[in-house]
Parts: sequence; structure tokens; C-alpha cells
Amino acid sequence: MTPTVSNNLESDKSRSKGKRKVRQAIVVSKSGNKSLVAKIERRFRHPLYEKVIKKYKKVYVHDENNIAQIGDIIEICESRPLSRMKRWYLVKILGRIDLEKQRKEEITADLLESNQSNNQ
Repeated sequence: MTPTVSNNLESDKSRSKGKRKVRQAIVVSKSGNKSLVAKIERRFRHPLYEKVIKKYKKVYVHDENNIAQIGDIIEICESRPLSRMKRWYLVKILGRIDLEKQRKEEITADLLESNQSNNQ
């Protein structure tokens, strides 16, 4: 019996590099030239209490063209170590959120909550 050889080069390349994680994140800050800091949100259900829990992870991302701004929703992909802390690179920008508007809504919600607790 002779071993079969696959002619599909793409599958051989992907097999050799392995699967890379692709995540969506929000840009938190710009940290120098061609670098930014992004926050990845992970949601999961608690095994015992079954409440949905949010966990965040801050990662350093390589932005080759310096196109991402603070508040952008981006897609990032895992890569080899690019520097001491950068392990991800920017794939594309998916959208933008208005951080000032979001902060104002959070502040007003906190004020309303504190007023209700004071009235009771």
C-alpha cells in the first residue's frame, strides 16, 4: 500500500500553523506607534448558579497602518509573539461606539440608582 498524498496546499498550510483564535474586541487605548490595547469580553454561564458572567481580558494588538481609534470595535487574530507583550494583530475594523455617550448613560444610571436607594 502506498500512502496517499494530498494535493491541497491550503489544508497543509493551515495544518502546519494550527488554528488561530479570532476575537472581537474594543480599543481601550493607543499605546505607541503601531500598537493599541484592546479589551476582549468573554461571557459564560456559571456552572452552579447559572448566572451569565462577563470576564474581560486586556490584550496588546499590532496595528500596522495605525488606523484604529479609541472606541472602535475590531477583529483581532492570534499570532506569533511580535514583541514582549503583543501576541495579536488587527484584522479589520467592524464599527465604532461612542464612549462619551456610553459613559453619560452609565453615570445617569448610577445617579438614578443612588437616588432610589436614598429615598427608601
